Amino acid sequence: MDYKTPRSFWIVFIVVSTIFLVGTFIVSVAGAVDVFVSPDETANAFFARQFSNTGLFSVSDPLNGEFADALHPRSVVVRSAMLLPGSFLGLPFFYGAMSFIFGDWILLLLTPLLAIFTALALRRVLAVFFSQKVSDISAILFLIHPAVWYYSARGMMHNVLFVCLLIFGAHFFFCRPLFYHLKRCENRLGRLRPFQKTIDVYASGILIGFSLFVRASEVYWVAVIIILLALIHLQKKGGKELLRFFIGVVIGLLPFFFFNFATYGHPLITGYSVPVLTDGLIAQEQITQSPSFLFPFGVSERAAIKHVSDYGVILFWWLSVLALIGLPLVFVRQKLYVILFIILSIWLGLWYGSWILFDNPDTTQITIANSYVRYWLPIFILSIPFVSEAIVWISSRGQTKFARTVFLISLIIFVAGLNVRIVFFEGQDSLTRVADILRESRQTKKEVLALTHPDSVIVVDRGDKLFFPERHVRYPLRSEATYALMPKIAEKTPLYYFGITFPQSDLDYLNQTKLKGFGLQIQIIKTFGEESLYLIYP
Repeated sequence: MDYKTPRSFWIVFIVVSTIFLVGTFIVSVAGAVDVFVSPDETANAFFARQFSNTGLFSVSDPLNGEFADALHPRSVVVRSAMLLPGSFLGLPFFYGAMSFIFGDWILLLLTPLLAIFTALALRRVLAVFFSQKVSDISAILFLIHPAVWYYSARGMMHNVLFVCLLIFGAHFFFCRPLFYHLKRCENRLGRLRPFQKTIDVYASGILIGFSLFVRASEVYWVAVIIILLALIHLQKKGGKELLRFFIGVVIGLLPFFFFNFATYGHPLITGYSVPVLTDGLIAQEQITQSPSFLFPFGVSERAAIKHVSDYGVILFWWLSVLALIGLPLVFVRQKLYVILFIILSIWLGLWYGSWILFDNPDTTQITIANSYVRYWLPIFILSIPFVSEAIVWISSRGQTKFARTVFLISLIIFVAGLNVRIVFFEGQDSLTRVADILRESRQTKKEVLALTHPDSVIVVDRGDKLFFPERHVRYPLRSEATYALMPKIAEKTPLYYFGITFPQSDLDYLNQTKLKGFGLQIQIIKTFGEESLYLIYP
């Protein structure tokens, strides 16, 4: 593999990109744009379509007006009988706009396609600071990194889009692609010629602002790193470029302020902090009012060390070993890069690692689907040049050119093989297993919708992501507030429960004691594997 010849890189990149896209299709085809793995993905897809169709993120739901805004899935909040996104608006905004232009079919392709173009942008950025060989290998490793690949397949999550926008922002600032493109048609620029040298800086700032529109919770570390880099840049080139950059950031943040205000009534309130009625009470857990808003999950060094060890080091152990070898090699030439990596690792390690997160019902499972992996995506991506540097260094130990080439190819294949294994075949949350679950879920959803009335309410444990928005859902069953609400719902509209099949003893308890006290009964309609659909009636 001759890295001095651009053609060789493009051949490898096209092959890897094709494999990357085919891998993401496993989930896309299985879900068929209407069934998703998590409530976040379901909500993001729903509101992206809503924005594409109406230009708004709010959806009127009159039935919620009768039940104190209690009917909604996870990741959706209800305020005054209006369904609103329960997270950030950036992804539904951008993907909704793309859906409006190209059609709904584009939704699940956007993140994988964006990741491919981001790999090329990352290659250009890294070439400014590292050798061409390291930057070429890093572009390939970016696409097949387990975290990038997995969450590109589950493309309705915010995290890959967020880091892609950051990388594009860095690309415009350090590589100036628009400047070099405009330079080729300099004679035709006319009055635009004064903007030729500044347009990339504005574009960089706008993209950084867009990234915070997608994940505003990352503003702290993004701001700190930008300020540190700005101080260094200020000493070298002065303040004019930085002023233009920050003007661009403000422009990029305008949609954040505007749509938050239009949706939640305040420019700084997001779906995570909007005050809503919860079982008749006003939720007080607003980030803006919390005394520990800087660390909303608290700080637990012990928990952070354990989670960083489990998910940041051991889970992708082969990449961690290579990164450990490459880090001192990079430090010799790029001390600032390593320092920024360490600062970010400590910050995100404490920020998210202090919180106990379980995405798998089996809390003993340490899997790629756990939220720590996607939250620490920036760390994984920043560590890729360490891995590449280690691969180049190890391969350079060969005595002949042929031996060095064999070592290089062998190491990349070794890394790729282990990446494919953990993404597609290892554990309960591998993509092949996820695809099987989605296919089963689509069939279950089809049958349940056929068995239930269109205006009915389904009480669920984890099935909210399955039946919303075709049915109203109430989550969860095992809640006194839910039990108290059931008689009112059953009086107004058909009421069902979908969840783990009850043993006969639990069914007898519900009919003879728990539900009987509310004037209700429950009977099974149909079983789907380990779960069943029940009718709850007066």
